[in-house]
Amino acid sequence: VSTQSTWARKLAKGDIVTVDYNDIRDSRNNFTSEIRKAYGDNGLGVLVVRNVPRFAQRRERILKLAWQLANLPKETLLSLERPESFYSMGWSHGKEQFFGKYDTNKGSFYANPTVNNPEPGKLGVTNLPNIWPKATLPELEFAFMDTGGLVAQVGALLAKHIDKYVKNIHPEYEDNKLYNIITNSQAHKGRLLHYFPITSQQLNELDDWCGWHNDHGSLTGLLPAMYINKNGEVVDFIDTEGGLFVQGRDGVLYKVSIPKDGLAFQLGETMQIHSGGLLQATPHSVIASSKKLADTGISRNTLAVFLQPDFYHPMRPPREDSINRVLAYQPPIIPRLSERWNPTQIFNEFAQTTFKYYS
Repeated sequence: VSTQSTWARKLAKGDIVTVDYNDIRDSRNNFTSEIRKAYGDNGLGVLVVRNVPRFAQRRERILKLAWQLANLPKETLLSLERPESFYSMGWSHGKEQFFGKYDTNKGSFYANPTVNNPEPGKLGVTNLPNIWPKATLPELEFAFMDTGGLVAQVGALLAKHIDKYVKNIHPEYEDNKLYNIITNSQAHKGRLLHYFPITSQQLNELDDWCGWHNDHGSLTGLLPAMYINKNGEVVDFIDTEGGLFVQGRDGVLYKVSIPKDGLAFQLGETMQIHSGGLLQATPHSVIASSKKLADTGISRNTLAVFLQPDFYHPMRPPREDSINRVLAYQPPIIPRLSERWNPTQIFNEFAQTTFKYYS
């Protein structure tokens, strides 16, 4: 989906909802207004938690390792591939397709951020035991699990407030549903991302670093990006033109700037379904359109943690008559949810159908 002409006409700065970590720790606090504004019908689908303990140190450590990983020898990276998982575990570069085009703009390293070896009954093609570069980058395992585990912990705190919000409106909603998914699932997926440096020529040909999509899980934790030069040094680069964008219900493309000390959480389609459409996922993309970035050798690095149910979790809304509410708005910029989901599915069926539509 081309964005440049639309972007030129309809660009706005997103008003991101922010809460404090110390406040969400207390489940008695009321975040009705913040949750509705972030994840409701007119929200951007993003909420940021600030002042998470030791977040800055963990972010710097893991994102520097993203650069180091992507710059390992090619044969080392090849040894970290898991083709039997369709490249959704271990290292992946140029192997995944997005709308028929192989993705060579970024390298990804996938691992379960909370469990190294899922229980046998919870294994699947895309949920295999983790693989790590123990000989060449031994510190990656601890940093990944430490930071990914932190994201899950903070996500669980936020989930308590989201559950309370949904339950107040839908009494049929299962108690602590999202919280239980985050704390009990062994299918979470962390994706360490290295967006390769771009040239001026690539900039003319490249529309998006990461194309338009909705996350299909429950909740996605996202670290603010870190920019690193060709020497592996962190640079204080503020991308005023490119970066993360969200398409609002009004068709406007909103630039989302996550503060360096902020941990962002984007709502996924599974939670949209489980909330009966009360909460909404929003299309988003990483746009590589900054002329300042071209020919500098600077890469963009981040970590996304997809918090999602175990494969056999049912994909039913709280009420049968809320199906229409779930499907009320289907953005034309992404594959239609009505063609990928039905309430008889389990999560694995929904996920696999969604992968096929995007590939």
